[in-house]
Amino acid sequence: MSDELARIFASGGPFARALPRWQPREGQVRMAESVAACLRDGGVSLVEAGTGTGKTLAYLVPAVLSGLRVIVSTGTHTLQEQLLRKDIPLLREALGIPFEAALLKGRANYLCLRRLGLAGEEPRTRRASDARHHATIRAWADRTHTGDRAEVPGLPDDFPAWRLLSATSEQCLGPACADYEPCFVFRARRAAMAADLLVVNHHLFFADLALRARGFGEVFPPADAVIFDEAHQIEQVAPLYLGRTVSSGKLHDLVTDVERESARLYRRAGPPEALRAALDAAKGKTDAFFERFRGREGRARIRPGSIPSDALETARGVLLRLAEAIEAQALDHPDEALRSCAERTRLLADDLVAVAQEDDPDRVAWSEARGDQVALTSAPVELARTFGETIFADCRSVIFTSATLSSGPARGSARDGVPADGFAFVRRRLGVPPEAPALAVESPFDFARQALLYLPRLGVTPDAREFPARVAEEIARIVDASRGRAFALFTTHRNLAAAAARLRDRIAWPVLVQGEGSRTALLETFRDLGNAVLLATASFWEGVDVPGPALSCVIVDKLPFAPPDDPLEEARIARILEEGGNAFMEYQLPRAILMLRQGLGRLIRNEHDTGVLALLDERVQHKSYGRRVLGSLPDCPRTSELRDVIRFFGQPGPSAPPDPSPGPPLPV
Repeated sequence: MSDELARIFASGGPFARALPRWQPREGQVRMAESVAACLRDGGVSLVEAGTGTGKTLAYLVPAVLSGLRVIVSTGTHTLQEQLLRKDIPLLREALGIPFEAALLKGRANYLCLRRLGLAGEEPRTRRASDARHHATIRAWADRTHTGDRAEVPGLPDDFPAWRLLSATSEQCLGPACADYEPCFVFRARRAAMAADLLVVNHHLFFADLALRARGFGEVFPPADAVIFDEAHQIEQVAPLYLGRTVSSGKLHDLVTDVERESARLYRRAGPPEALRAALDAAKGKTDAFFERFRGREGRARIRPGSIPSDALETARGVLLRLAEAIEAQALDHPDEALRSCAERTRLLADDLVAVAQEDDPDRVAWSEARGDQVALTSAPVELARTFGETIFADCRSVIFTSATLSSGPARGSARDGVPADGFAFVRRRLGVPPEAPALAVESPFDFARQALLYLPRLGVTPDAREFPARVAEEIARIVDASRGRAFALFTTHRNLAAAAARLRDRIAWPVLVQGEGSRTALLETFRDLGNAVLLATASFWEGVDVPGPALSCVIVDKLPFAPPDDPLEEARIARILEEGGNAFMEYQLPRAILMLRQGLGRLIRNEHDTGVLALLDERVQHKSYGRRVLGSLPDCPRTSELRDVIRFFGQPGPSAPPDPSPGPPLPV
């Protein structure tokens, strides 16, 4: 297939005929050949493809040519939509090969016709704007063919009433539902069953894996091969689905559903007295149980025996009594929806006990409070064994790809093929066999010409009390030079808040702050303004694409080490230490390097982009591990002098293509 792939991607090939500006890239062909070999021979492979490689087509072409049933799992809904609306149609047009492709999202993205009917003309809302959105949804529901909430014009990401209009797997009645045939979820699943190429996202993929493991069926059919795009996200996503979670939100949804079903059965008179009493008791006692976990920032470890047995038994008891009360009503008024609510209640009681009493050494449990919601979760510490027993055993071919998979050097011979140990971290974390092939394809962008790495000497380290103030001062200096047009990315919400408070009145450019609008709205505003400064944390470190001069500077406050007291991080570190390893060098540092590379990867998105990457953490200049961190970053000039940043932005203008002669590297 190698000659065929070379022909397809060549300057006179089908893509060149379909796209006037097509540019052949050697790295794209090398990646396509690696993917094709794995699909042909089976097994597991790793492919890191730098920004601009064209990795999407590099894996889609061999996937379609293989004749196998392939699942592509992406990191975001945005990438899913790009695959289905842009890349796959291009593939069909260019290659002229017939194949069926389908996109499948999680249930929460689809309108449930039954629950729309239960909601009435206007569900309970806290804000007038929510009622307006509901009217928009009802009008859209009459004309949509997919039921995908992404089609609803102007619907915010955090629209609270949507949870009343979509159905979880527990809320779904399946074939017993009167709206089963026109159901949008099952329409999408039927299309998925017939697809040669199925596009999902990591959350849905691992939700399906969890359903299979618990014997609750499957979301989509098995495939011959799976390609994980944005594979660096997997270790953070998978544990959330391969464990158990019980939350105050799930309890409140259950109570709401019982009330709605009762209103339907009893003509809006509400639940009978016995059921009403059981509902009130369950809500009151479980709220009291979850209350003990509020007031804690972030995740808090739940250790065996840390929850009083009487409190746990009380919460479990009221849930079981609620299940009995619901079942009694279901006997008096035979109804599938009520029976489903009773099953959900018993499952919640079981999960509550399982998480609260988790004592498996291979799992860790924690609580997490967000707003008025509390969730208790139990998840596996390591994924390697699970992947070996499930994904690697069930799929003929498994391919992991991303712009950031290796934590080794970013230049030289080590990246011109297979790095000696650059993939060691991801191999260990995902259980990839040591003999599995790995390929690193360097970005075709000329970072030496297009970028500058700025490493200022602040005189303080991140553990110093004055660090946030010095960071804000340095950000102000940098964005004055860049004339706004910057992302300032923070590793903690505390540092973000401190910088926002200092910068609002300090700089002349519009300041946008994460949390003061939806992610989508903030990005749209940032692009439209063209000179804004966006202050954000983890959710903006990746999956954000702002090509052109609107984003000409990315500033990172400090190395993104995960909090060592996070329960999952703490358990992983402890496991490495128990096995005699070096947790910092084997886990914490490589993970921080991958995260840092993702954050800095927001800057250069095409061959015309130019910009400054600024890292305000002096440890990379003083600590022994700094050489490893800097060696993983793009090969571009470095400086510690602000005047070089000013000069970079002064000539040529950042909106124009850079001078082709980069000159000698700047001193650090």
